[in-house]
Amino acid sequence: MQQQTESVQIDKLRHASGRSARWQRLFTRILIYALLTAGSIIFFVPFYWVVIASLKTPAELQAIPPTWWPEMLTWANYPIVWRAEFARYFLNSFIYSGGTTVIVLITSSLIGYVIVKDSSRLGNIIFWFILAASMVPFVTYLLPLFNMLLRIQKLLGVPMINTYWGMIMPWIVFPFGVFLMRQAMFGIPSDLLDAARIDGATEIGIYWRVVLPLVRHNMAALATRGSPAYGDVSGHCRAGGVRRPILYRVPSLHHCCGLDHRPHFCNLPSFAALYHRRHCHSGTQVNPV
Repeated sequence: MQQQTESVQIDKLRHASGRSARWQRLFTRILIYALLTAGSIIFFVPFYWVVIASLKTPAELQAIPPTWWPEMLTWANYPIVWRAEFARYFLNSFIYSGGTTVIVLITSSLIGYVIVKDSSRLGNIIFWFILAASMVPFVTYLLPLFNMLLRIQKLLGVPMINTYWGMIMPWIVFPFGVFLMRQAMFGIPSDLLDAARIDGATEIGIYWRVVLPLVRHNMAALATRGSPAYGDVSGHCRAGGVRRPILYRVPSLHHCCGLDHRPHFCNLPSFAALYHRRHCHSGTQVNPV
């Protein structure tokens, strides 16, 4: 009789613990789905806003508080985007960002390779000098850089203003890229390079055939997120600024405002900044600094 009572109590405890475990699993599942739903809504809102904003009038787009559904649907923005010169903006952006990224990848990896694998006191001094340059805010040397491009244009006769090369040349040495590739070079065994030299490989051959394949993941990270061409230009009304490439192409930007006849070097961010400026109320400006 006593054994039967104990077995009944054990069954009740098992039943209670099993029910508690089921409720706990159910609560955990509900919490996980709630967090995933909240996260998906947060990530969905920007895409929703982009689509809805494209169907609003400029006045409604600037309205505060913002409206989550257009009061009057309009398709007038899409013909503006698909104008013929918009393809030119795409091309300009592609040439600038692509050219800058390629040059940064080559120069950063070369400098990092030389500093680490052919180390010297002079190389370390140059590295720390490059790294120190990245700590200086860009706006402090923006105008001197522009004046430097003007002097190079006058001395050498090479067009620097309103040209692709004038936009790309300041990024021949990119401090963050040099730092990233220098750190990547520490992971390459020096014995591997010595073996390549014994086999008769030149330094350029070692760099191209041995080093670059080993640091391709670091170069991919630099190309996608670390390149100065990534998000390089931004135009905002009132509080924002039009940065590097727009400064080098002042005459062409004047064309976008109806003051010049040469639209050859306006790119997508420039177009977006000036389109925003046109539709801001009077008294607002897009400032270069």
